[in-house]
Amino acid sequence: ELEKVRDQEVRNGQEGEFVILSDVHLDNPAVIEKLDKMFDGYQDLSPLPIFVFMGNFVSKPRGGSKMITSCFEELANVISKYKAVAREGRFIFVPGPNDPGIASIMPRPPIPDFFTSVLRAKVPHANFVTNPCRI
Repeated sequence: ELEKVRDQEVRNGQEGEFVILSDVHLDNPAVIEKLDKMFDGYQDLSPLPIFVFMGNFVSKPRGGSKMITSCFEELANVISKYKAVAREGRFIFVPGPNDPGIASIMPRPPIPDFFTSVLRAKVPHANFVTNPCRI
C-alpha cells in the first residue's frame, strides 16, 4: 500500500498534498464534527491529499477497547459519507503514546487490527503504520 502512495506522489509531483493532523481525539464529538467539515471541503478535489492522522486518538489514556473501537467506527462512518474520499483517499494513521498496542518498544507498532477492522473495511486505503515511520 505504501508503494501506491509513493507512486501517487511521483505521478502528481508538486500537485500532491499532505494534510497532517495530530492528537485527533476521536472520542471528542467536536473533533468528529470538524473532520466531517474537512472531508466535505476536500470531496471534489483531485487529486485528493494524503491524510496523515497522528495519535493519540482518544483523550483519555488507555480508554476501553469498546470505546476505542467505536471511535474508529465513527471515523469510518464520517469518511464513508464522502464516496470519493473513502474510495480514493489515502489515509495514514500513526499511533501516539497512549493508543492501544505495545507501548514499551520502538518503533511503536501500528494500532492492532482489532480496533480498526471496520475502518479498514470501509476505507480501502487506510494504512496503520509504526511510530516513527517514513512517508
